[in-house]
Amino acid sequence: MSRCPNCQIIIIEKASYCHGCGKALRVNCLTCATSNSILNLNCRNCGDHIPVFPDQKGPESLRFTLDFRETSTLNHQIINHFFEALRTAVAEEHDIRKIEEYLDTFASSPFKSVVEKKSLELAEEAYTIHCKQNEEVVILVDKLLKENLDPLVDQFIIKYCQEINQVNFSSDILNHAYSNKENVKIPDLIKDYLDPEKEEEIIYVDIKKVPESKLKNARQSFLFPEVDEQLLLLCDQTVFGSCKEGFAITNEAIYWKAHFHPAQSIAFKDIIWVKKDTDWITINNLFFNVNPSLNIKMLKLLKKLQKIYSQPAAFSVN
Repeated sequence: MSRCPNCQIIIIEKASYCHGCGKALRVNCLTCATSNSILNLNCRNCGDHIPVFPDQKGPESLRFTLDFRETSTLNHQIINHFFEALRTAVAEEHDIRKIEEYLDTFASSPFKSVVEKKSLELAEEAYTIHCKQNEEVVILVDKLLKENLDPLVDQFIIKYCQEINQVNFSSDILNHAYSNKENVKIPDLIKDYLDPEKEEEIIYVDIKKVPESKLKNARQSFLFPEVDEQLLLLCDQTVFGSCKEGFAITNEAIYWKAHFHPAQSIAFKDIIWVKKDTDWITINNLFFNVNPSLNIKMLKLLKKLQKIYSQPAAFSVN
């Protein structure tokens, strides 16, 4: 029987992560990229030596791990993860320099008790998963926490932090907290996340109201959907209203053309990452810019779509 090099607990056969401390138990060979046990000195495929780096990530990127050696602290660990998720959201969507204001607001709000109660429920669910001792335990715990902590953070920021938020999202996005590929309503998701009525840009959500000349220009400039795609939203970013620049969203993809940039498009299923830059965002490293408010709303929408379209099959802890 093998033991985890970090915490010395007996390793479950074929596990990718230690079910005790959450450390990765597999590393990729730098020569041939084959996945190997962290206990291997040489690659099982090419035979090359495997250098082990303490911070090397495992086969999947984990956000939240729990140390089950002290079960009495599980709920406190989960609360700490809530604060990690809060800090990430503030950095990506608002102003990280105001993080202390968010923390002070949390400490004095009734939402504190909501998080404390939820942390106890999640600790029990996580422990149930842990007790099954299967090879996917750490991945399943991470999935459980992501699916519950991110909506909690959204709820707190939207309901209690309007005076300090850089961008105030519609509370309607909370209705999509647990959307997945089977139940997601893409038109509602887009409208609720972008909240176009609050924006100064010319945005059409009723495509029947788009002037024919604008639609024609958009189709010639940047809007090149597949035959079976349904156009759901169109934004005209031109000064004189020609719609030769802007963005459009269908039920399957986003299309856009920024000033002095070529036309771009990405299907929802192909979104790898969306990141905030100085005054714009990048989608799979492609430049996208409308205005500060819509950029952040788009970032949040595309992250949600990326999460939905990359979701594996649902799991059960029963």
